[in-house]
Amino acid sequence: MNMKSFAAPLMAVVALATGAQAFADGEYPSNPLSPMIEVGAGGETQGNGVNVLLHVNVGVRRTVEEGDPDDILVISEQQMWAHMSGDVSFNVSGNGQTVVPYMDIRFVPWEDTVTVGNSEDGLMLSGTLELVPIEIGRNVALDQNVVVQVSVIGVQFRKDLAHWDDVTALGNVTLFAQVAADALGYKVVDHVAATAGTFHGFHLLGLSGAVGANFEISDNFNVRLEIGANADVNFGANNGFAIQSDMGAYAAVRFTIAKFIELFVMGRYQAQCEAFGSGCQGAPQLMFGATFYF
Repeated sequence: MNMKSFAAPLMAVVALATGAQAFADGEYPSNPLSPMIEVGAGGETQGNGVNVLLHVNVGVRRTVEEGDPDDILVISEQQMWAHMSGDVSFNVSGNGQTVVPYMDIRFVPWEDTVTVGNSEDGLMLSGTLELVPIEIGRNVALDQNVVVQVSVIGVQFRKDLAHWDDVTALGNVTLFAQVAADALGYKVVDHVAATAGTFHGFHLLGLSGAVGANFEISDNFNVRLEIGANADVNFGANNGFAIQSDMGAYAAVRFTIAKFIELFVMGRYQAQCEAFGSGCQGAPQLMFGATFYF
């Protein structure tokens, strides 16, 4: 590993730690706050008919430092408050099924993202520190009535692995990988079936990862392909000792047009298991629609 590739992740870790300390000390940058608003709609199905899907990604952000592209080592930082993102599907067919069959909402009170990279090769590394991330979910197909998870801390990293300019009709091509983790907290899973009980327990660790390719075909058209997986582990009780885990894998394609609208299609398989508890349930899922950036 050369010194440039070593310096980037080291700088990201140091900057994240510095930003967290500044937040704890009550030191805020003078840059103004600005809203981030992304809303979308589409369809969602897990084999129970097509439901109306609503997507949201909102928060209040502040640019702490905007990197200079002329510097050899480019460093930028952005903080965000009250960041809420996720999806909710609604059954509007009136066929007697539940009105909200699926929900996956994540709320982060404060997060700090630092991006560093080498301007010569254009390969960037982003790191995000999250304080007290909260997840609220519902998935009737997995017998989950309400799921609430609160973690002490969360981290995310995204690294550009390779980049090529002007690859024929594909445009500028970037290969990337990303990982995320949250740890140490509380999780409750209330099941739809009364006989399955309710899991309460200690959230030890959640992990997710993905790899993909980004094709910048033009300034106004971008295509991203991505595959990934996730799993967590939790220890607690449900009519006795139980080990609970949510897991899944997905593949997605996203088309960004004019940096204003994103069309997406995602297929995935999700499962939840309780060892010594309610057992395992799994279901495929398809989501599609459009997201608008404001």
